[in-house]
Amino acid sequence: YKDDAEFVKEILPMAVEERKQRKELDKDERERKFELEKKRLDNELELARIREREIPSDLTEASNSRQKYTLPKL
Repeated sequence: YKDDAEFVKEILPMAVEERKQRKELDKDERERKFELEKKRLDNELELARIREREIPSDLTEASNSRQKYTLPKL
C-alpha cells in the first residue's frame, strides 16, 4: 500500500479520525474514573467526619459509667 498514493490519500484521513476518537474515548474514560474515585474519597471523608462526631459522646458516656478506683498503699 505504500506505493499506492491514492489508497494512502483515502485511508489517512480515516486513520487520523479514528485516532482522534480513540484519544477522546480514553480521555473520557480517565475523567470518568477520576470522578468515581473522587466521589469514593468524598464519601469516605464524610463517613470519617460522622464517626469523629460520635467518638466524643461515646467517650463521655464510658467515662461517666466507670467506677473510680484508687490504688492501695503498699
